[in-house]
Amino acid sequence: MISNYIASPAEAKLCLLMVEPDLASARELTDWLRQHDTAAVHASTAHEAALAISDAAFTQCGFAGLLLDVNLPDTSGYRVMSAFRDEFPGRLVAAMTRDDDLCLKLWCKARRIPLYCKPFVVKELHHWLGRVKESMHPLDMQVRLRGKLRRTPSDAVLRNYALGF
Repeated sequence: MISNYIASPAEAKLCLLMVEPDLASARELTDWLRQHDTAAVHASTAHEAALAISDAAFTQCGFAGLLLDVNLPDTSGYRVMSAFRDEFPGRLVAAMTRDDDLCLKLWCKARRIPLYCKPFVVKELHHWLGRVKESMHPLDMQVRLRGKLRRTPSDAVLRNYALGF
């Protein structure tokens, strides 16, 4: 279930998709993001994240970025990152993990994805959030905040549904 830890988009300038299976960490991150005028849509599984990505793509609301714990209960976070980047090319992604996984570090480094090791001080994300804010074009934000436009699902969304993602 996509949780209710969501800042109102009318109050926030940006909206991030946050995929975090631990509710305590999700609350902490959401509160910190609210303090920085950023809304967070929280999903706790890859399936919930896929639904949020496809819904945002279908309504053309979009997300400014993805903050994701790669160790999800139902599948790997790699699939969520790939689906997000397919649907929202150019949007920034940051990964989080508790594990000291060399393969993950190399994978993220090759794709220029920042990797934050838990437990971490939330302020470590401040630089990444600043980059997300700088990367958003004002027109993108206007379209995202209106959220009234409709379009047919993209190939990435249809592929995710076909894969049962």
